[in-house]
Amino acid sequence: MSDFYPIILRIKEKPVLVVGGGKVAERKVESLLNCGAKVFLISKTLTQKLQHLIQQKKVVLLGQDFCESYLTDKFLLIAATDDPLFNKSVAQKGRQKGILVNVVDQPDECDFIVPSVVKRGDLIIAVSTSGKSPFISRRIREELESIYGPEYRIALSIMSVIRQALIRAGEQNKEEIYEKLYNSDIVNKIKAKDVEGVVKIIAEALC
Repeated sequence: MSDFYPIILRIKEKPVLVVGGGKVAERKVESLLNCGAKVFLISKTLTQKLQHLIQQKKVVLLGQDFCESYLTDKFLLIAATDDPLFNKSVAQKGRQKGILVNVVDQPDECDFIVPSVVKRGDLIIAVSTSGKSPFISRRIREELESIYGPEYRIALSIMSVIRQALIRAGEQNKEEIYEKLYNSDIVNKIKAKDVEGVVKIIAEALC
């Protein structure tokens, strides 16, 4: 039984503090920005990419040294320095403030862990080993990437539009229509850029 509860978290416009300025911190910052978070950073040294993000005002550098006052009003805290003891200390202070904490490479110190992710538009497939083996998570993610290609982003968009239309129309057989579309060849038609084939499948499902 895992200690972690799987959840997809909305962090758009949420303030997140990252402590650390190396490559690991850089990856964390980039993934946070991709989800629309407001990212604040503390570090004495910074990668070139992080410096660039700060210059572009996409990330706010609060200072070089950690201070508890920087934790005020933060939604998440990520400790990503190369000093495990310091990371642990930062995590404890964040937890005392009621902030959810992630500590790189120390799952026992984490309130949440960041899974390996395959993203196709709004389709998110997350893989986690509860911090036990990032290598296995990465390999499974790579396998999933080859199975669920970019065509799934388009398929999901089509399904979303159809779903909203059926709801507005008060359609009673929604599940039956969803089943027809899911079991159809629509994904392969999208992958082959066969627009006529896609339209035909949708029309047949709606009949």
